[in-house]
Amino acid sequence: MLSRQHRLTSKQDFDRITKTGRKVWGQYLIVKYIPSAEHSKFGFIVSTKISKKATQRNRIKRILRENIRLHFLPKQTKHIEAVVIAQKKIIGKNSSEINQDLQSIFKRINQLET
Repeated sequence: MLSRQHRLTSKQDFDRITKTGRKVWGQYLIVKYIPSAEHSKFGFIVSTKISKKATQRNRIKRILRENIRLHFLPKQTKHIEAVVIAQKKIIGKNSSEINQDLQSIFKRINQLET
């Protein structure tokens, strides 16, 4: 689980990032982000268009949170606030496939921000 300091919590944060943030596409995900001066913060959107079943949507969010916690936060060099949006193709993918997509997205974000 992501610690409180690494989570986006308010609707205003989500709206600000989705309206003004830069967008990077992956195979299964879209990440909208803005640079941050403090901690990196993440929010996740998995809509009912992805799956009508809450258990599937929650599974996807758990996988995304865990991959960010294990693979992005320890290696981060730049702080960002990001909203991770799942696409329909993510259904049925395992954690390693989702992790590869996240890694490629964050690699592109680091290249764009330098």
